[in-house]
Amino acid sequence: GGDGTHRFPKLYGRHSNYGRLHTPKLSSKEFYEHFRFAREDIPRLVLALRMPRQLRTMSGCVMDGEEALLLFLRRMAYPNRLVDLEHFFQRASGYISEMAEEVRLHLDKSARLLVLRFDHVRIVPMIPVFAAAFKAKGFPLLLANCVHA
Repeated sequence: GGDGTHRFPKLYGRHSNYGRLHTPKLSSKEFYEHFRFAREDIPRLVLALRMPRQLRTMSGCVMDGEEALLLFLRRMAYPNRLVDLEHFFQRASGYISEMAEEVRLHLDKSARLLVLRFDHVRIVPMIPVFAAAFKAKGFPLLLANCVHA
């Protein structure tokens, strides 16, 4: 019965202050290493990716949308076996697999809409900003013919 949200602790999302309340606590560096995003970026990412408040798989697994996104990010950050993530998320590998796939399906729909509705008016003026960000990270883009900085 119920919606199933009470069954597992929320370890890494806003309910745990992004891992700060987790035992052991995750430092900012550890959080970034696990998820490839800073804690501060997660709420914006959830909004940008239009994550639902809650995700439910076909077999009935339920998870907070933000926590599910973090599970997906962790899964994509490094090629771990599912069994290696069981302890980290305190969930069975089948649950992790189903939820990661549910997030992927959601992102596929969202990304398809974003790509099909590419906003040239908003994006094109930002190209120099994106190029500067790549260059600042040590990845100069050869955009001499595309960007006039």
